[in-house]
Amino acid sequence: MESKEQDFPFYLPQLVPSQFIVLGAICTANPGLLNQQLNKFKSFEDFWEQNKESIIHNPLPKYLFELLEAKGLSRADVIVRTGLDKAYAYQIFAGMRNPSRDKLITMAFGMNLSEDETQELLRLAGHRELWVKDERDALILFAIRHRLSLVDVHTELERYGLDPLATPVK
Repeated sequence: MESKEQDFPFYLPQLVPSQFIVLGAICTANPGLLNQQLNKFKSFEDFWEQNKESIIHNPLPKYLFELLEAKGLSRADVIVRTGLDKAYAYQIFAGMRNPSRDKLITMAFGMNLSEDETQELLRLAGHRELWVKDERDALILFAIRHRLSLVDVHTELERYGLDPLATPVK
């Protein structure tokens, strides 16, 4: 019988499942557990040595590539669908650029992301989530939930006198 380690690359023996969360294919320690452990250590160095494998550095590019794979898309597909500058978009995927909130929302439409996927994308980049009480965000959320195209989003934003997304659709 083969071990579970070969079946699932993130298998960690002798650990309680609630200690870990899965973000796409990224398996990491539960943030609540990490917070508890942070309080128990007298020095950050000790905390870091014990937990550095559980802390994700720059998770946005990893998440973007997981989404590309899950959606069967390439980076070039997203660039064509969004009208983003090619060099800038590739830098986002490489983790060399921290995109604006609007650029990420534009990418979300280009990748046909769900609401949850879009919110996670925004969180990972350090931006606030879409909020239904904000009129512009409400329109964007409506568009995501109803699978409107990026062109339709731009049209509706203009129709309601709201700021357009940062990138014009080509």
